[in-house]
Amino acid sequence: MRTQASGRKGTNVAQSSSGMPLLIVGSAVVAAAVLMVPVLFMAAALGGAGGTAPAAGGGSLSGDCDFDQILSDAAAGKAEGTAYVSGHTEKVPQKFIPIYSTVSEKKKLGGCGPSILAGIHSIESGFADTGYSTVNSSGAGGPWQFLQSSWEAFVVGCNEPGSKSWPAYSVENGACAAANHLISGGAPKNWRDGIYSYNHADWYVYAITLQAKRFAGDVGGGT
Repeated sequence: MRTQASGRKGTNVAQSSSGMPLLIVGSAVVAAAVLMVPVLFMAAALGGAGGTAPAAGGGSLSGDCDFDQILSDAAAGKAEGTAYVSGHTEKVPQKFIPIYSTVSEKKKLGGCGPSILAGIHSIESGFADTGYSTVNSSGAGGPWQFLQSSWEAFVVGCNEPGSKSWPAYSVENGACAAANHLISGGAPKNWRDGIYSYNHADWYVYAITLQAKRFAGDVGGGT
């Protein structure tokens, strides 16, 4: 398999402010301190470990997805991506559809989410099930073909059913980690970049999107 998971390094952002307004109650002066709690955000990186899960994507599940636009954004990989998909004619196993939908809803991946997850699962391992522990020549393993370092970074915050142990992790936790990876790359606002972060190649983006478009009728979402 020619896939390799990868990520982008984010930065921590923290802001705080304080004020000391005075309240006059009768003859008493009451000092009230106002403090804004710092907000931290971290997009996990390839090779990193620990940290916090990326914030949810902010999309809806109302079909707000245009596969043709994503394909256009990744047009440089059209020839190779189309050829690669020709070897993946499998159908989506019914038992996985609720997993893609549930994770997409939790992570707010929007209308594209379930189908994109199905496309990645298909291309990465041909819909391998929980317990699949094969590691490819690039060092990526399991149903979603994560490098161990990437897995440790992107599984943060995932508490889906089954194992979180690489490489024999559950399909459910793999879907959650994949969603975190996509969000760290820009999904759902920019699906091309989100998918590209999973594997840095336009042919890969094109292949995943073709699969997602094919699966949309079964999985849901997209136009």
